[in-house]
Amino acid sequence: MNKCMLCGFDKALLLHHIIKREEYGSSSEKNLIYLCPNCHYMAHSPEYEEEIKKEIFEKTGKKGEVLNEEIIQRIKEYVKKKTGTKENDWAFQTFERELTNSGGFHARLNRGIIR
Repeated sequence: MNKCMLCGFDKALLLHHIIKREEYGSSSEKNLIYLCPNCHYMAHSPEYEEEIKKEIFEKTGKKGEVLNEEIIQRIKEYVKKKTGTKENDWAFQTFERELTNSGGFHARLNRGIIR
């Protein structure tokens, strides 16, 4: 698709995760759509986020997709091992957010670094 899935604009498109990576959103086709910069900004704005998710579903039928529970547990174990902390600890939450938000955990999973 070479246009924004919401407004139809066809320049400077961005790939958007319907369910955010930091919320364990997958990088599968079920969770990705193209948005123009304006719609992408609104999709990440707390003021419009839910409204945009509804519009995405209405126009595309996509609700998003999270990673399976096994992978989420593997990520949590990896973060726990790396930080030496528990899930409710600030260091754990910060590292986990940075790891999942960067998308780097997919590469680590694929290379077997996160087991």
